[in-house]
Amino acid sequence: MGYELGYSLEHPDSLCIWEAQFGDFANGAQIIIDQFIASGEVKWNKQTGIVVMLPHGYDGQGPEHSSGRIERILQLCDDREDVIHHENWELEKSSIIQQHNLQVIMPSTPANTFHALRRQVHREFRKPLIIFSPKRMLKMRAAMCTLNQLNEGTRFRRYIPDKTAEPEKVTRLIACSGQVYYDLIAGKDKMKNGDENGDGDKIAIARMEQLSPFPFDLFIEDLKRFPNLKSVVWAQEEPMNQGAWFYTSKRIESSLRHLNFPNGIRSPIYAGRDVCAATAVGDKKLHDQELAQLLQDALDINRTTHSYLEKYLHKQENK
Repeated sequence: MGYELGYSLEHPDSLCIWEAQFGDFANGAQIIIDQFIASGEVKWNKQTGIVVMLPHGYDGQGPEHSSGRIERILQLCDDREDVIHHENWELEKSSIIQQHNLQVIMPSTPANTFHALRRQVHREFRKPLIIFSPKRMLKMRAAMCTLNQLNEGTRFRRYIPDKTAEPEKVTRLIACSGQVYYDLIAGKDKMKNGDENGDGDKIAIARMEQLSPFPFDLFIEDLKRFPNLKSVVWAQEEPMNQGAWFYTSKRIESSLRHLNFPNGIRSPIYAGRDVCAATAVGDKKLHDQELAQLLQDALDINRTTHSYLEKYLHKQENK
């Protein structure tokens, strides 16, 4: 990583990519990330456009082959959680990205990955880009894109709203990032097929393709579309003490506070795995059980807390 970083500094017009492999990730390169990539510009006024690609995805392969440690990278990001950005995001103008130290994305389509790499060299400034890239989506038919999504006039999408849902019917908005989106969509479709109450039509699933800087503008515009919204959920594959929850929850709260919803929504509901010292379980059966619980927590429109909290509270009551 140090070599790629140095090359990107000496040759800023080059697209320098360092990709980790499953098992190693960026653990051995954390010093380079901390000392140079995350803080080099603010310390020495030296810009780098290096791209760090970290494999990330929970597919039941165990703790050594699941997490690129999103939480570590997001903790290094210097964008505020309590300030709503109103600046223009156009490529040719001063943007939010220029004002902060890192770009962190977890794209759910090949088109978005392409545009993210393209904009790295298309801009007149340089900024480190961290990409968390699930491997399961490489062979996933649902994650394919068309050539039209790569044509002239297309660009990177920081936030992808759910345009299939009817806004007036939606009472729950699920925000997520990465491959868990496809699990949620499959769960919602299965739910709608045997749904007598029409609860599936009350759910919208949006993708947070860019985590940092947080896309406040697009997220807030999406929230405004749903007049009958009653709950906002952040769904993730990772345990509660890992992943993007600690980062996104505060920014979702700021967005809700900014809109001042009349029905009293103040904070997001968590849907994901329970806290864990390891990144993932090593048992495929247990992995599948955790995924099923995650989907149930996210898609149950009547649920107001995650199931693990209820279990802890129940244990306390029985002591």
